Amino acid sequence: MRLIRHLLTGHRGQVLPIMALLLVAFIGLIGLAIDLGRLYVAKAELSRAVDSAALAGVVDLPDQAAAQARANAYLNTNQPDASATFPPTSQDYQIRVKGTRSVDMNFMSIFGFGQVDIDATAAAGFGQIAVDAVLALDSTGSMGDSPCNGAMNNPGCPIKEAKDASVFFADILLGSAAVQGDTLVGVTPYRGCYNPPRTASTCVPTSWLIELTSDEALIQSKIQAVDGTGGSGTNVCLGLWKSNEYVFGPNAHTTADTRSYVVVLSDGDNTYNAGQSFGNGEPPMACRPNTSPQNSDSNTGSGCANAQTRERELDVKTLAMADAMEAAGVEVYVVGFGVCGSSSSAACDTSIVGGGTHDNTADRNLLKCIATSATGTNDHYIEVPSASDLPAIFGQIARQIAFRLIE
Repeated sequence: MRLIRHLLTGHRGQVLPIMALLLVAFIGLIGLAIDLGRLYVAKAELSRAVDSAALAGVVDLPDQAAAQARANAYLNTNQPDASATFPPTSQDYQIRVKGTRSVDMNFMSIFGFGQVDIDATAAAGFGQIAVDAVLALDSTGSMGDSPCNGAMNNPGCPIKEAKDASVFFADILLGSAAVQGDTLVGVTPYRGCYNPPRTASTCVPTSWLIELTSDEALIQSKIQAVDGTGGSGTNVCLGLWKSNEYVFGPNAHTTADTRSYVVVLSDGDNTYNAGQSFGNGEPPMACRPNTSPQNSDSNTGSGCANAQTRERELDVKTLAMADAMEAAGVEVYVVGFGVCGSSSSAACDTSIVGGGTHDNTADRNLLKCIATSATGTNDHYIEVPSASDLPAIFGQIARQIAFRLIE
C-alpha cells in the first residue's frame, strides 16, 4: 500500500507541469483561432471595398488618373485604414486596384505578431465576356405629346430624348471601348402591335427594329426613324416579348457565359386597343388579355385612369414574361418615365399586380416588379422626372452593363 501511495504521489507531481503546458497551448490555439477569424473578416471587408472602388473608378475611363482618383476616394471612404495602389493594365478601359491594410493582433501579439498586413486586388472594365443588350422603348402617343413640335425633334420632347438616350447607350457599349469586349446591341420600340403582322399604320413598323448587332452606325440611323405616334395602345409585355426574341435569337451570342440584358423605357400603363392589335397572331397569346381580347378597354377618365379588366390581365402577363426572362438569365433594367402618381421608395409588391389598385400605384409597382432588383430594393429601377434626364440615365445603365469586375 505504501508503494502504491508513493507512486501516485509521484505521478501527481508530474501531471501538474504537463497540465500547465497544455493550458498554455490551449489558450494559444484559442487566440490563434480568434485572430485568424479577425483576419478572415478583415480580408472579406477589404475585398468588397476594393471591388466597389474598382467599379466606382471605371466611370472615368479611359482617363486613368481620374479613374484612380475616384477609386482611391471611394476606398478611403469605405476603408479609411486601407491604402490603394494601382498596378498597371495593358488596356485603357480597365482599372486595377490593390488595397492594403494592417490588422492588429490580440492574442498572437504574445508571440511577436503585433500586426499582420493583408491585401486584395480587383480589376474592372470591359472584359472578354460576351454581352447582349436590347433596348425596349415606349414609342406610344405619350412620348410624342407636348412639349414636342410637329417633327418630334425638339429638346425636351420625350421621344427625341429617348432616341438620343438610345444612341448614347449604344455608343458606350459599341464605341471605342468595345474593342475590349464582345458586345451586341438591339433596339425594339413597342406600342400595341407591330406592322407586319398587322397592317395598321399606327403599329410599330418592323423597319424600326434592330436585331442584335455591333454596327453602331446602323443602330443610329434606324433609331432616327422612330416617332411617338399614338393609336395602337401600349403593351409593355409585347416589348418584353420582342426583346426576348432578340436576346435568344439567331444573332445572339451562344457562349455559356453570355450576359443578357434588357432595358425597358415605360410609364407602366398597359392600354389595350383591340382595333389595332388583335388578330394575325398579334399580340401573341403570351401578351394577349384573357377577357374578350377582341374588345378594347375604354377610358374611365383623363390622367391617371383606374385599372381596366384587360389592363390588369396584361399587367399579370407582363410580370410573367419578365419572370420567365429573368429565370432564363436575362437581367432587366427599367427606366420609369411619365409614371402615374408620385414617386415612392417602396419596393415591388407582386401581390397587387393585376388587382384593383389604382393606376397611381399599380403602374409604378408593375415597373418595379419587372425589374431584376435584389429583394426589397429598387436597384434595377430608375425613375426620371424629366425627358431630358433620359440620356444620362441610359448612359449610367450602359456603364453598369459594360464596366464590370473582370478579376
